[in-house]
Amino acid sequence: MPDDEKVREKIISLGKKFNISLVATCDSHYPCEDDHKAHETLLSIQTNSDIKDENKFSFGEDDYSFISGKTAMEIFKDTPEAVTNTLKIAEMCNLELKLGSWVFRIQG
Repeated sequence: MPDDEKVREKIISLGKKFNISLVATCDSHYPCEDDHKAHETLLSIQTNSDIKDENKFSFGEDDYSFISGKTAMEIFKDTPEAVTNTLKIAEMCNLELKLGSWVFRIQG
């Protein structure tokens, strides 16, 4: 995102000014890096395009998989409390995902 660092600095500043706890977020669309091709396939289905079409909607070659705690601490090294706060929120959630199989649902 253009001016990403400026936006991030402003968000941190506003959080401190208004005493709002920071959380760390990462744009994730699939669990594992190996799921990139499956994600591209689903995008093609969703947009009714051909996977081979060079002009199809795509997230490109960037990795949008979940990140590890270690990676999060590296990315957010200037605000480690944001990672800690995100972990607190995660610990309050009760989500069970069945991994290793595909589930497709028809919306209508």
